[in-house]
Amino acid sequence: MAYFFVNILFFVLCLSRGVADSIRIQLLYRPAQVSLNRYEQLFIADIEGNLYQYDTNLKLIQTFSPQKKSFPTILEAWETMRIFVFFQELQEYVLLNRILGQPENNRFRQENIHFVRAATLSADGNLWLFDEIDFTLKKYQFSQKNILIASPLDLTLLTPETDIRFMREYQNKLFIAEKAHGILVFDNMGNYLETIPAKGVEWFSFYENSLIFKRESHWVVHHLYTHQEKNISAGNAIFMILTSTKRIEIFDDCIKISF
Repeated sequence: MAYFFVNILFFVLCLSRGVADSIRIQLLYRPAQVSLNRYEQLFIADIEGNLYQYDTNLKLIQTFSPQKKSFPTILEAWETMRIFVFFQELQEYVLLNRILGQPENNRFRQENIHFVRAATLSADGNLWLFDEIDFTLKKYQFSQKNILIASPLDLTLLTPETDIRFMREYQNKLFIAEKAHGILVFDNMGNYLETIPAKGVEWFSFYENSLIFKRESHWVVHHLYTHQEKNISAGNAIFMILTSTKRIEIFDDCIKISF
């Protein structure tokens, strides 16, 4: 409980809603990953892997501190009932319940898993992972520690210098950000479908039928089916999430909500 109240001090309201109809909340930690659940609650992981859960009014309601401090590679909260955090450096992942409790720490130690570059939750309750050593996209049943799908990636798509930065499943498709090529799209069996031209992307989000990523000084809202795009000025924001009622932008030192 003491830890919770200490972390409340990590943010203060620094600008209430005004003419611009926006709110800024100052952060006293440095955000490394963000995710939103289906109830539009915001989750932020800092550079040491500590998690912060905010309600829809951006009130801090829960925190979690891992036993091992490490930079979080991927944070996924969309499933809502389970929160997933992957730590590439440790080759470990943590599963928590919807209020950041009951943590399950797991390590990739199977013979057929070599070095996991990126991992995320799948809709069927398993994990997608990209094994950098054998260039294979794998679906992993962590409850039984079995590989359900192993799909070697086409070497014409990737090279030994391949730099996978982020991955997430959405609408029964898997999206993988590869820095040099763009966002690779796969079906739910691990079959390659297409590449969205978005080079240099290190993180992305979704809203309805759109993919959102940063390109230079703008956020690009890319429709998944028509491929039409519109731009939103990014400024210094490092993350952006759209909801039905607001735009959430995360900076190095604050959160901004625009209504």
